Amino acid sequence: MTATIMRVVVVGGGSVAWLAAAGLRRAFRKRGVDVLVLDTGMPADAPVGRWTLPSQRGMHGLLGIPEADLIRRTGATFKLATEHVGWQGDGSHFLHAHGDIGADIAETPFYKYLVMQAINGRAESAEVYSLAATAARTGRFARPTGDEKALTSSFTYGFHLDEAAYVAYLAAHAAQLGVRRMNASLTSVDRLPGGEVGSLRMANGERMSTTRAGTWSGSASSNCPKIPLASQRRRARR
Repeated sequence: MTATIMRVVVVGGGSVAWLAAAGLRRAFRKRGVDVLVLDTGMPADAPVGRWTLPSQRGMHGLLGIPEADLIRRTGATFKLATEHVGWQGDGSHFLHAHGDIGADIAETPFYKYLVMQAINGRAESAEVYSLAATAARTGRFARPTGDEKALTSSFTYGFHLDEAAYVAYLAAHAAQLGVRRMNASLTSVDRLPGGEVGSLRMANGERMSTTRAGTWSGSASSNCPKIPLASQRRRARR
């Protein structure tokens, strides 16, 4: 018979840890699941700034984070595209805009037009057919408006965030949801015969018994190599 999980420990101290903890607490709040963050501090390889994909806004919505409040308290700025530099050799670059590129031509996908032009030696930049790309290049922004067919609704956006400010905001929001916090340095993980996590050992000598460790993030994951690390290590200029 499967035991009911009533306690989840999230090990880490970066934004990934706090997003996981807040998400778990909000998802299982009616079941009374206790979520504890064993805060090991900011990972040594934590970025000074973080960029997010538009999908992060969906996660914020699920957590009940008001966008205006997030921007005001973290100093976040809007992100309309990601520029990839050197991926196809020196001097190459590509702007991945967060929005539509062109419009279907007589029910034919627009990208086929761009492919045809390239095959015929008349390659065109996809950027000139993207409102999001044009706005990103010129440093302009407005939130999407209008119906789904309107040009002004043909894009979406993410954020540029100061990592420390983002972590502080997420930690405070998680606390409001009922997530508990313990500041400690993790030294080792004891395993049960079947490979499951049996207990966590801290630098101060404390030992925390557990049958589940939900998420490991940042440098904390080095103590538990068999548990997937949820981290983002992409690098881009925008």
